[in-house]
Amino acid sequence: MMITFPHMGPMSCIVKLLFNEFGISHIVPPDNDEETLQAGIEISPEEMCLPFKYMVGNLKRAYDMGADTVVMAATCGPCRLGEYCQLMMDTLDKNGYLCKWILLDSPAVIGRREFLKRLSALKEYSVLESSEFTAIKLARNIFCGLKLIFKLDTLRTKIEKTAGYLDKPYEAAELLREIEEKMKNAENFYDGFRIIENSYRRLKGLKKNPEADPVKVLITGEIYTSIEEEANGRLEERLIRLGCSVKRHLNISWWIRHTLSDIIFPDSVSSIFGKKYGIPCNIGGYGRQTVSKIMNSGSFDGVIKIMPAGCMPEIVAKAFCEGIQDKQDNKILHLIYDEMKADAGYQTRIEAFVDMLERRKHVLAGNRHRFNKYRSGIGG
Repeated sequence: MMITFPHMGPMSCIVKLLFNEFGISHIVPPDNDEETLQAGIEISPEEMCLPFKYMVGNLKRAYDMGADTVVMAATCGPCRLGEYCQLMMDTLDKNGYLCKWILLDSPAVIGRREFLKRLSALKEYSVLESSEFTAIKLARNIFCGLKLIFKLDTLRTKIEKTAGYLDKPYEAAELLREIEEKMKNAENFYDGFRIIENSYRRLKGLKKNPEADPVKVLITGEIYTSIEEEANGRLEERLIRLGCSVKRHLNISWWIRHTLSDIIFPDSVSSIFGKKYGIPCNIGGYGRQTVSKIMNSGSFDGVIKIMPAGCMPEIVAKAFCEGIQDKQDNKILHLIYDEMKADAGYQTRIEAFVDMLERRKHVLAGNRHRFNKYRSGIGG
């Protein structure tokens, strides 16, 4: 018996390390690439979104490698009317890819007892003796996994933010690629923590430009497209190479914190977003959070909102964002991704957006400088 799981940014590396620690037999699907996407497109309904097709492609290729069980974190939200995972199961089953599924839905939805029951099903795939698969070992390894993903996301955030202040911003992009490759080859948590520690040293050694005043860009939108580099055409790397300081709103750490808060305070999170940001009901995905983040993006020069084509929650959020842009003068670039990739087109739009932000930043800075001189002249 072999377990597999779809890719979702660095989370697949952490899941692999967890399974290694527990001695769980597993197959990691090949990295997301054009072949994976085409594998998903071949059997997916045409109207399904890009993340769906990538994940179906992951599972299809893993099945061909010998996997027979899928473990997947899921939510019971209204994305595709709450039937996202069921649609994925049906799609694979109808095409002969018959797998057992272990869906780890949010405990806030299915209850803690049911969640633990599903989680305990993983014991069947472990080569460890039952006496070795203890609650203490489980808690310790989950804690290490959470600690590692939080540290990894913190490191990535620091690199992306620092990139625009470096003498050679492309070195930050190269460091991110290096971390990504090393994490894929890590065999245990110790390897992962060592990679992070060494990467911090590398980052400290990069030469900074004391005169740098980079454009600050916030990335937000649909979570899978935000996290999975292949799905967004390595947007962060493109921005870094253009000399920007980048902040990505959504990452795995954010998702974990949000999920835990929803378990502990199931009603408060929804009511806060509904009352404070004018969205009276849950629109699925993290559309509310997208809107709230853009409303509070005053410290950034511009926002890039990304989404897969046909994503209902982000389409609704986009309508709110247009109103925010008019009222608050936020500069927002909407990028929509589907399987019809055109890198040159995306690159042109991103470069034009960054160029506009740079010009705007310098014009505003110049106006402030002239205004301050004018005020000082009056005072004199």
